Amino acid sequence: KKAGRIDSLLATSDSLKGKNVVQDTTHGKSPVQVTRQPVLPSADSLHMLKSIAAQELGDIFYSEIVVPDSAFYWYNKSLLWSYKNSSNARILYILAELSRTNPERKYPTPEEYYSRLDHDFPESMYAEEARRFLRKISSLAKTDTALEYFAQSEKQVDAKEYEKAIATLRFIVQSFPRSPVA
Repeated sequence: KKAGRIDSLLATSDSLKGKNVVQDTTHGKSPVQVTRQPVLPSADSLHMLKSIAAQELGDIFYSEIVVPDSAFYWYNKSLLWSYKNSSNARILYILAELSRTNPERKYPTPEEYYSRLDHDFPESMYAEEARRFLRKISSLAKTDTALEYFAQSEKQVDAKEYEKAIATLRFIVQSFPRSPVA
């Protein structure tokens, strides 16, 4: 009986109160007005929508306007709002590339992004590229002393010891000219 009553409710708008009003016409008498609460989207849905919007802004700054700092900001916001989104493997890959191609900025290292990508999205096509890059770095670390000196120069730059960093980089170029790091 209740199901039939609910099905017969007609929605109308109460313009004076700005609320959704339902009129019950099942009894044949004058309609009874009942206020209905608006249906709001869930928090997960809102986070997903914000994540998608942030990703689109990141795409604009990355590929159309070419402003790496803004792209970096919006891609990180996208990851923050919805991490298990299907496009996040691509975002992590782009963040790694931004980090790799802009070493003068204070971004996290590309290895951090590639490691997250490989760990969190192992089935994606981007993870395969990340694993290839990580293998290359690990093989360089085992066979190339120049990489150790390069890491030392990065620490010197972070410590604002620019003259020492320049001297270390010059040493790498002179001592290890065949190294990819040189």
